[in-house]
Amino acid sequence: MKFHEKLLNIAVRKGFDNAWTKIVADAMDDPEYQDIQPSLSWLQEVLHKTVPFGKQIRAMLGIHVYRQIKKKRTPEEDFKCYVLGWCAEIMQACALIADDIMDGSETRRGKPCWHTLEDVGLNAVNDAFMLENFAYYVLYKYLGSDQQYPRLVREMQKSGLRTIFGQSLDSRFSLKRDFNDFTQKNYEVLVKYKTSYYTFYSPVSCSMILAGIEDDAVFKSVEKLVLSLGYLFQVQDDFLDCFGNPKVTGKVGTDIIDGKCSWLIVKALEVASEEERRLLEKCYGHKNEMDEMEVKRLYDELNVKNLCEEEEILIHKKVVEMIKGLRSDIPQKPFFYLLNTIYKRNK
Repeated sequence: MKFHEKLLNIAVRKGFDNAWTKIVADAMDDPEYQDIQPSLSWLQEVLHKTVPFGKQIRAMLGIHVYRQIKKKRTPEEDFKCYVLGWCAEIMQACALIADDIMDGSETRRGKPCWHTLEDVGLNAVNDAFMLENFAYYVLYKYLGSDQQYPRLVREMQKSGLRTIFGQSLDSRFSLKRDFNDFTQKNYEVLVKYKTSYYTFYSPVSCSMILAGIEDDAVFKSVEKLVLSLGYLFQVQDDFLDCFGNPKVTGKVGTDIIDGKCSWLIVKALEVASEEERRLLEKCYGHKNEMDEMEVKRLYDELNVKNLCEEEEILIHKKVVEMIKGLRSDIPQKPFFYLLNTIYKRNK
């Protein structure tokens, strides 16, 4: 069962989908842009082919948190929450397009990456910019008159900048490939900025803002929790990149040949002998199959797969305790649903 199916009933799911239809239709009919129909048509194609796919964890988590906090809602308030969810998914599509270009990836969600399509190519760079700006357009169009709007814009901007910093760090580690930088401490910083803030904290904090929560202490406690969830999510991503089934994950793993600072290489370097470390440094980050297979052999030799599974169990236990320790005015249910959904996931 998918995440959104666990969290939301059919009526809510229909409302969320209907909100997407309205968002796109309203944009196509915006009188301010009727003199650039080719660009509007292309925007519509980009939106339909890159946004409403994937696990939709960000949108669904935000919607569920909002509904748990604000029990009594009007249809208009529900719609605004759906809009926030779609803003998160639009920003996700933007990030994935940029990430795939930077990594030279070929598949995403079981399909060719956007930039690899014949009629797209490096125009995908502009499409990513277009998606990012469209998210802010949508936010202003439907929530611009709300009292919470300035805080929502600030949170989205902070999340975007943090993610860009994370992507930059990810790229610098890969390009520089100084294995002395491949430490647990650096990895945790990388994950926090590259994954945790925009995947988990931003959707939750935006929903809390929309629900009227203003206490900074509440945001701080939730931030600590969701950053741990983000760490778990990224460790799993690193595991699946190497050991996952591409037919299930929807993409071919490239962390080894790209020289990524992943949990697997960090742990392998930590437990390796001098000779094993020498081989890892020699073979890691090279775009040839022989070196990639040698790294995977060393992973097997160093028991990295089992060590990663043990790490997942430890993080799960830690997150459970953090959820139980939340203040009484913060709902536990959406966080337990999320944890149980991503725990031991295979894609």
